[in-house]
Amino acid sequence: MIEISQVYKTYNMGTESEFEALKGVSFTVRDKPVILKGVSGSGKSTLLSLIAGFEKPTKGKIIVDDLLVSKLPDLHLSNYRATRVGFVFQHFNLIESITVLDNIIVPLIPIYKDIEYIKTLAYRAMKRVGIEHKAHQDTKDLSGGEKQRCAIARALVNDASLIVCDEPTANLDKKNRDNFIDIIGDLHSEGKRVIIATHDPVFENLDFECEILNIKDGRIEE
Repeated sequence: MIEISQVYKTYNMGTESEFEALKGVSFTVRDKPVILKGVSGSGKSTLLSLIAGFEKPTKGKIIVDDLLVSKLPDLHLSNYRATRVGFVFQHFNLIESITVLDNIIVPLIPIYKDIEYIKTLAYRAMKRVGIEHKAHQDTKDLSGGEKQRCAIARALVNDASLIVCDEPTANLDKKNRDNFIDIIGDLHSEGKRVIIATHDPVFENLDFECEILNIKDGRIEE
């Protein structure tokens, strides 16, 4: 179970001004994927960043499987992200100067020592999203949709129990978007928790049950 309880996030904008990105957000992720809907600037990406442990809340608690993520020291947060979280970034966050394969194995290097086993996991993830034929191509030469698939494969490679996705279908064509929806359904059936922030209306009519939460001005709407 994932519990988000009265989470606030305030950014210091300098010259004594502050921006309150999240204002007392609370919800629970149990056995259904959660879809976060809202316009740009509503707080979706900030919330995902806090859940994944990239940032810490100003106030409130984030608990993932009895682990108080919001209070973990940085060293333990790094281990949490490496072993428990798969994150699909809105703007890919790929290393453009290296290959698709190398981008995907980067998260595994701190976890495993056997490079052949690492490559096996990477090819399994690439095959799942249909990008294995680009394994040895430099990431800078990929199309937007191919970069998105590479980013999705990287999020899946460590077999994380929590998959967090920020606008994962924004650059995908219909075929690959539908394939991603199938992957989400498979992850759900495997017992993984999935949280997706998206504008894409396709997530409103899925073949499996999910919970849709609307976020506006840093708050979950009733």
